[in-house]
Amino acid sequence: MKKNLTISIAAYNVEHFLNKALESLIIDNMDKLEVLIVNDGSKDKTKDIAQKYCKKYPNTFKLIDKENGGYGSTINAGIREASGKYFKQLDGDDWYDTDNLNKLVDDIENIDSDVIYTPYVTYFEKDGTEEINENPITKHSDCKKEIEAIIKDSSILYMHNLAYNTKMLKNNKIRIDEHCFYTDTEYVALSFMFAKTIHVLDYPVYIYRSGREGQSISISGRKKHWKDHQKMSYTLINSYKKQVKKLGKNKREFYDNYLASIFASGIGNYLMTLEATKDNYSLIQRFDEDIKNISFEIYELMPKYSKAVSIIRKNNYMLYKLLKIYKRIQWRLK
Repeated sequence: MKKNLTISIAAYNVEHFLNKALESLIIDNMDKLEVLIVNDGSKDKTKDIAQKYCKKYPNTFKLIDKENGGYGSTINAGIREASGKYFKQLDGDDWYDTDNLNKLVDDIENIDSDVIYTPYVTYFEKDGTEEINENPITKHSDCKKEIEAIIKDSSILYMHNLAYNTKMLKNNKIRIDEHCFYTDTEYVALSFMFAKTIHVLDYPVYIYRSGREGQSISISGRKKHWKDHQKMSYTLINSYKKQVKKLGKNKREFYDNYLASIFASGIGNYLMTLEATKDNYSLIQRFDEDIKNISFEIYELMPKYSKAVSIIRKNNYMLYKLLKIYKRIQWRLK
């Protein structure tokens, strides 16, 4: 039977979380679902857990066992092996709302858009509370729309929101940087450039675990992986410049703001975690100048998304050290 949905799971040393993730995918319509568990060279029992589900549900679960290549490599492997009509990503430490996943798999029968949008839920590890994350785009639910007609209403989209038409991903040869963090953002942004239509649903499917120690968005993760964020930023802006003439006005405006927010974050939330040395001072200047030379439009929008960018530019970066101290105090208070 043809699969409606392929779920690709990025699984690296997630033995404490993977059972929950896989259990959440046990739905009524198992025959219409394909689950690819991409074991990215795990050193714990991740592979053993995956094999257990593959043995129990051989028509749905499939293990892709590979050497470690980073998050982007799991997406690349998933797209390459996917046979479902739509492709959706899942991190091995997150999970899905089972009932709503079952509904999504059914609804796909009558959907033919390039993208399917659903809200997502954030689960806060610290206190066990949950919060639904919607986008202004949600008001367009239960219908197929041209992206150009509604994108001006939307804020930033996340991997958790989206399922992409598998054929669209394959036809446009979507391939993500490997051995690199933050490639979930790269995957969303690169793929969305090629999408023309979107179907919006109003129920959340993805449940994102926030606050787990060691996550790449933590302060320690940002400080450790700032080079990966910068690499992802350059990949996005160079890819965007190649596609920009093919995009409509609303989509260009969306991407100008989307990328401006990512690059501003690269300075305010990543590069500002580094020590206040002369070399790091030059690093921030160089990155900011690169964005300016590649896209002045995006460069001008960046202060809108980061006070740090606004302050250091107004003072020709002379307040860098003072701002660094202020940011450090802010992070400690969080």
